[in-house]
Order: sequence, then C-alpha cells, then structure tokens
Amino acid sequence: MPRCLRCRAPRCASVAWGWVGAGALLGTLATHTLATTQAAPQAAALAERGATVQAFVPVGWQVELQQRADLNRDGLMDVVVLLRQQAPPPASGAASAPRRQLLVLTGSRTPRGYRLSGHNDRLVPQPASADVEDPMADGELLASRGQFSLKLSQVSAQGSYASRVQVFRFRVEPACARLVHYTQLDTQRATLDTDDLTVDYLSGRVERSTGNAQTEATQVKRQRIAVPARTCLGDLPDAFSFQPPL
Repeated sequence: MPRCLRCRAPRCASVAWGWVGAGALLGTLATHTLATTQAAPQAAALAERGATVQAFVPVGWQVELQQRADLNRDGLMDVVVLLRQQAPPPASGAASAPRRQLLVLTGSRTPRGYRLSGHNDRLVPQPASADVEDPMADGELLASRGQFSLKLSQVSAQGSYASRVQVFRFRVEPACARLVHYTQLDTQRATLDTDDLTVDYLSGRVERSTGNAQTEATQVKRQRIAVPARTCLGDLPDAFSFQPPL
C-alpha cells in the first residue's frame, strides 16, 4: 500500500482526467508562500572526507536523522544525514526551529570511509515566526538503493488555515545529488479543500489534482513541460520559497 503523505479520506471514486496546456495549469496553480524564514549566517565548513559520519559534524551541531543505503549503486553503503544546530531553548515568542543541514556521504574504499557528495544548509527552513511549526515536526528522511527523499511541512499554529507538505526526491549521480521528483500537497484546513502537485524532473510530466478530503471527487489535470535543467541538492533554496519550474 502506498505510504500516506497526508492523512485524509480516500478520494478516488470519481476522477476527471485530461491533458491541458502549460498556460492553463500554470494559471491556476497555487504558488503562495505560507511562511517566511530567518536569514541564516554561513554554516561552518564541512570536511570533504572522513572515516565516520561524525567526522562531518561541525562543532556545535549534532546528527538529528540519518539513513543508510547504496545511494550511488556502487556496492558500498552510503549515508544521508540531517544535522541540527545545538542551541539554548528559545525565548518566549521566538521561533523554535533550529538551523539544519542535509548531507550526502558516499562510501569510499580508499581511504576507507565517506566522501561529501552533496550538501545544503538552506533547504530545511528555519521559520521566522513562532506561530509556524517546525518543518520537521512531521518531517521524514528516507533512503533506498539509488535515491533518498526529504519530507517537510508548512503549518501555522495560528493566523492561517493553510498547510503544505513538500517531498523532495533525489537521485545520486556523479558530482550531483539530483532532484528528480517533487510533490506538493496543499490543504485548506477550514474547508478541507486540497490542491496537489507533482513534478517529474526527468520526464517533464506535471500533474495537478484538486478536491476535498471529505469527498471522493477529484479533478486531475496533466501536462508536459520542457525537461527542467539538472538541479542539484546544493542549488535549492529554502523549501518555503521553492517554486517548481512551471
């Protein structure tokens, strides 16, 4: 059974399918940003090679999540690591999410250990307001042979009924942890209206579905766009300001 990214009632009994032009889909696609992020100073420099995962953890940081898999299909175990900055508890009313970095470490035989093959210290946002929940509160880091994914959420504790789930999926290639698929699930929590988007960066296929979490009717529109230029992990901005290439 497919993994559920958004807990909601099934919506599959009545589906309207059709292909639409790029202008039609782009004109109705929700591109709003639900939250803003804090401007962060440059993160500490990372080691290029190390015998252990801990060798890539700067002073003042710690491993929050890590997943192991043969990401580049060379027969060696690799690691995707999410680091979080150690910091004292925030003051009352201050944003509570820590700074984070995502690292891709590929296995090495000579010397034995790991090599830094991808890095981003912006993608996981640090919300500027305490009213916005930590993007990793319901987040997820997954890895399997040849790929890994990061799930983030945008949820406001007050002031907005809009919420968003984002999933970035990457394929590890020589010199690039390449973005190959993007999923965006928008929900209006007051009405339970939904607006979902998926973009396949390898084929240029885009699909958008709208509906309501309490009903079975869903409208699905599909299009193909020019295959986007190769986007590597390090090229991505913070997720809250990310816009798919439509």
